[in-house]
Amino acid sequence: MDAKERNGNLVLRRGHAVAAWRRALVTLLAVLAWLPPLPAGAQEDTQRKAAAEVLFNEGQKLLYEERFEAACQRFEQSQAADPGVGTLLYLGECYDRLGKPASAWATYREAESAAKAAGHWDRARAAQDRANRLEPTLPKLTVQVAPENPHDGFELTINGKRLDPALFGVAFPIDPGNYELWARAFGRTPWSSSIEVQPAEQQSVRVPLLAPAPARELEPLPATDPYGVAAPARDEADTGHALTPLQEAAIMVAAGGVTALAAGVVMGLVAKGKDDDAKPFCPDNQCSTPGAADLNEEARQWAVGANIAYGVGALALITGGALYFWPKGSSARAAGGRPFDISARLGPSGGLLTIGGVL
Repeated sequence: MDAKERNGNLVLRRGHAVAAWRRALVTLLAVLAWLPPLPAGAQEDTQRKAAAEVLFNEGQKLLYEERFEAACQRFEQSQAADPGVGTLLYLGECYDRLGKPASAWATYREAESAAKAAGHWDRARAAQDRANRLEPTLPKLTVQVAPENPHDGFELTINGKRLDPALFGVAFPIDPGNYELWARAFGRTPWSSSIEVQPAEQQSVRVPLLAPAPARELEPLPATDPYGVAAPARDEADTGHALTPLQEAAIMVAAGGVTALAAGVVMGLVAKGKDDDAKPFCPDNQCSTPGAADLNEEARQWAVGANIAYGVGALALITGGALYFWPKGSSARAAGGRPFDISARLGPSGGLLTIGGVL
């Protein structure tokens, strides 16, 4: 073996080593680009905890400045973002100093239960002591409902919030303030009353028998959520926005196309790397050494694989788009046939598409 051939083999080996590192780097970058990001749940959980901490600290600052309403709002937001016994204790204190003893009492009871569940017995005792201190001075309201009122469809709201029927006739804690009561039932004239709850007082209000409504007023009551807010009427046209089985299959086919294109990109990068390594030793596809010939053949095989992946991906995307926007099977229904349907499912040996019906 002469010096020229030895130098050529040495250069080829060095080229192989460099190319191997370059291919590994390119492949790693391509794979990382297509890997899913970190679980969104973990990121969101960290963000919630950070936001809750900032809101809690701001609530403490506002509480010390005796800006109680703003402080309570910050503690409420912190508790919603990341529930905690400490936040509940501060929120209860804030409610108490804001003049909402019933809300403070309920919050302390909640903190007591949460602390016991977590095994924090010192905090549980602190919450219990604060709740017991407030309980004797709580203002309470009793709502008596005439038993002659219909049970089905009867609804009573206080400041827009529905009162649980289990509380009818029961003295329940309530914060001092002005309240608007509304009673409604189908076929009855609505009843309303305004009351002012004073601190440390027990009050009672009676809802009389609702009078029958005139015939022109006999309209169904709108549906309400637990807080007494009317629910929007259901729009029958909205049902048409649901994905059909054909559109669901189209999305699966298009997703497969995207995956195939991604695989084609990776294989194309590998093929180019191998071709660049072999090109100096294979002018006009005539390789001077066996190693270069093997490298050139590998590049060709990777390129063929990339082209196949591109073709499959493009075909899948076109097919998915056509299926997604395909008109619904009205012609089949008009002819009395079964509408066109595609269903997809996974099995132990791979995926399966079932196609049937009339277009």
